[in-house]
Amino acid sequence: MLNENSLIISSDRSEVSIRIQPHDTEIKAIEITQLIGRSKLSDLIQIEQNIIRAADLINLATKEVALSPDNKPGQIKETTLLVAQRVDAKLEIAFSDDKMKAYAVIASSYGGQPIGFSELMITLSQHNLTQTLHDDGLDEFLESANATPPGTLSRYHIISGTPAIDGKDSIFEFLVETMEIRAKKPQQRSNGKVNMHELGDILTVKLGAPLIKRHQPTAGTAGLTVLGEKITPTPGQSIPFTLGEGTEISKDDENLLVASRVGIPRSIPDSLVIDDVLVIDNVDVGFGNVRFEGSVMISGDVCDGLKVVSEGSITVGDSVSSAILEAKGNITVQNGIIGKQGKSDQDGHSCKIIAGGDVNAKFIQYSEVSANDVVAQTHILHSNIASKTNVTVSTATGNKGTLFGGNITAGEKITAVEIGGNSGSRTNLTIVGVLPDLREQQTALGKTLQTEHGLLKQLLTAHEKVGQLEAGIKKKQLLQQLKRNVDKKIAIVVKIQADQKIVDANISDFLAKASINSLRQIQQGVLLEIDNKKMLTKQQYKTTSTRVSQGKIILAPVTHE
Repeated sequence: MLNENSLIISSDRSEVSIRIQPHDTEIKAIEITQLIGRSKLSDLIQIEQNIIRAADLINLATKEVALSPDNKPGQIKETTLLVAQRVDAKLEIAFSDDKMKAYAVIASSYGGQPIGFSELMITLSQHNLTQTLHDDGLDEFLESANATPPGTLSRYHIISGTPAIDGKDSIFEFLVETMEIRAKKPQQRSNGKVNMHELGDILTVKLGAPLIKRHQPTAGTAGLTVLGEKITPTPGQSIPFTLGEGTEISKDDENLLVASRVGIPRSIPDSLVIDDVLVIDNVDVGFGNVRFEGSVMISGDVCDGLKVVSEGSITVGDSVSSAILEAKGNITVQNGIIGKQGKSDQDGHSCKIIAGGDVNAKFIQYSEVSANDVVAQTHILHSNIASKTNVTVSTATGNKGTLFGGNITAGEKITAVEIGGNSGSRTNLTIVGVLPDLREQQTALGKTLQTEHGLLKQLLTAHEKVGQLEAGIKKKQLLQQLKRNVDKKIAIVVKIQADQKIVDANISDFLAKASINSLRQIQQGVLLEIDNKKMLTKQQYKTTSTRVSQGKIILAPVTHE
């Protein structure tokens, strides 16, 4: 029978061998394993193949004794076989695929020596690792790794490479203001107070005036892997100027955009246009209506019943009263846009502002406004606003900004400090944008997909029926033709499904952006609508953001982006 006397332990207790000698009964390898496990050296690594061989040899010796004439064990020469041994902890350095991370990987010992700090440092030096060592938790790692059960693998992120920093593309520095920017920056009086009625001189530029400076792209900064290999950054790209009308690249400096004519600067995406300028003191009955192919600068007022049409931008130094302004560019009114209430909803209000760009004013009252962004500083009252993008009512400091009465429609966001009032007039706020078009596309794609599915089903049915015909050239030709038609139809279905995913994603993106925000409070009686989902406020709320979430319109806290 196996017992501890069957084991031989080396003098330094680093190895365990088993005696190969006959026993009374056949033994199994598992018995040797269990015997080692019960010994005082159970933490040594067991040599599985030797344990199996030892069991076979012991059983063979037992059989030989049983078959010997006198059945004497002494005739079998005793030998030993190593079945367990001490194994020191092992350390390897592993790397991520991109060689940007190095890991110390420790396999804990089987009764042997643990990995110490000095051994780790020597191993790291042998790998020529050049980057800074992450040693904050190194002692704790070594301690915990060496305390794990024998053979356990522990990994520690010990060194990181330095990633390359890609270069930056050309940066454009605008050297002149536009009137839209100036309108948001009231001039300061000599006593330090801000004059909201004075926004400075009319902004015009002379021939050759610097407009935009292009800063050269940067090369970037090289990185290093943990092995010291250089990582080449992607250099920035030189972005060409966008040449707006009335601009040109300087003959003396290829990185400078200058004015090629006298005029007023107007923003376009990533550049400027220099519009021809018509400068007028006041547009009144004495001056008459204005129609001009460039930009129009009016230092005073636009009076009742007059009309100003511009192919560029319109800037008004004071107010617009019950007039019509139309511009392909921006319309900036440094004071207010003021109209009179129409006799009926069909008549609309007496002041109409139509801009291909943005509309900026100090305030808007009883007016019809259509533009991209519509921005008022102090209030929008009883007006009908149609914005392709955003409607904002707020001073720069956010202390004023009332939106009350009328119908306000925006493509993405409506934001005001206070929304609604107590006089009983209804305030209707709606986010529309591209959503109707997307919903229409969604419906059309659904119908088309249903039709194509039906046609595909018919083709598959026809293919199945033809397959039941007797073999022949005609059957083969029909099957080939049907297969081609099925393949084409499947491709159409797959394309429609892909288009559906794109439209669904665009709808989700739109709804994630669409919001109606009150930065201080919203009164009761305000009708809020997004994606045909409506809510009428029944009470006063503090700072809120109206959004669509999970198919429902909700009031939530304002999130500052």
